[in-house]
Amino acid sequence: MNKFPLHLKHYLHLLKNYIRYDSSILAYIAIILTALFYTIMTIIHTEINDNLMNYGGLHEANTSYTVNLGLGTAQKEFIYLLELLEKYNLQKIKEIRISVPPLLGVGIASPDNPVDDFELDGRSFTEQELINGENKIILSNKDYRTYYKNHEIGDTLSIGNTDFQLIGISYTAEQSMIPLNCFLHAQTPFFTSHIILKTEHRINLWERIQLRRKYNQILSDKQKGTFSFESNFWHVVVNLWNSLSDYFLSIAFVFALCTLLLFQTGSILYYKNQSHTSVYLLSGGSETFLKQIILGELITAAVLSLFLAYLLLLGRILWIG
Repeated sequence: MNKFPLHLKHYLHLLKNYIRYDSSILAYIAIILTALFYTIMTIIHTEINDNLMNYGGLHEANTSYTVNLGLGTAQKEFIYLLELLEKYNLQKIKEIRISVPPLLGVGIASPDNPVDDFELDGRSFTEQELINGENKIILSNKDYRTYYKNHEIGDTLSIGNTDFQLIGISYTAEQSMIPLNCFLHAQTPFFTSHIILKTEHRINLWERIQLRRKYNQILSDKQKGTFSFESNFWHVVVNLWNSLSDYFLSIAFVFALCTLLLFQTGSILYYKNQSHTSVYLLSGGSETFLKQIILGELITAAVLSLFLAYLLLLGRILWIG
């Protein structure tokens, strides 16, 4: 009786011979596994790519933050938050929701985040208007039809006791837009509750806790506890998990099918090789070692299939790109 396991060099030599002998079966199972792995990789890649694109990519998501300020946050509190973020090199405000009667949702535009809307009656903001924070407004079609349908482009609108010149009407924007600097320097109180911003440097959890502590110091008792500062990276993770959970049964089925195929192939290889005395004796005539050889064959086929599936996915990405 031989002692097992044999020396690694001897094992690899026998494994190579067995792979050559079982090449037709292994090629068949490798093709099937490649197709199954490619299906799983395509689903995962598509969901990851779609979620990252929503946040501007991995680096963008890792340095972008969603800030919920609570109700009744005026310009003063917002400007204080911007001062707290100066040490992290605030690069741009990607999204902000402002409410000013009668408009419940108003977005902002800035030189770093201009309005890019081709379905627009009128015109967009000029760079100088964005820098100066002039009282110009682009209304969403919904706001225009609800509150200002009797006005025309170029008219002056009274919004929150402040006069704005209507320069455009957007048919695709979800909310009306004003310049960021108009919001920051307006005499009339504007209120905001939601911001998405990007910094040059990542703000870790401890630093975000410190930011919350400092910001809470200027809030009223009613406002305290409503402020949150969350990394968009975790939003990507949660959204990705939620998206992939929709495919859970499909992915689980594919994995179960792969496992079943490998198990059945292992059984076929075991009885095939055991029935051929010369091949069986080549492994020393041990059932245990024969099983180890077959396990090595299956692992080789699975790894090769993963590699081929990855190459196919890479080719698909390059072709589409």
